[in-house]
Amino acid sequence: MTPPGSWFDLHAWLRTAWDATPRERVVQLGYNERVPCRLLAMRVPERVAQSAASPRALDHARSKGRTPSDRGLAWCDWTVLVTKCRT
Repeated sequence: MTPPGSWFDLHAWLRTAWDATPRERVVQLGYNERVPCRLLAMRVPERVAQSAASPRALDHARSKGRTPSDRGLAWCDWTVLVTKCRT
């Protein structure tokens, strides 16, 4: 568990999940005021991740002058939701 008030590395946390089990965590968001939220992360099916990181999608990004990083491409594996609704 991350101590209150400290930064949480979402990318590192998601890298520890190797299966398709949804991940859930209580987080606090905000700069001046902290708002307790629920973070849900679900790994997308492999075909969806491959589509998002397809050569066509990469070519489109490059045509806009952008080159996705490896870390950025890793986000194609996940759907991440944040809500103030808590269980």
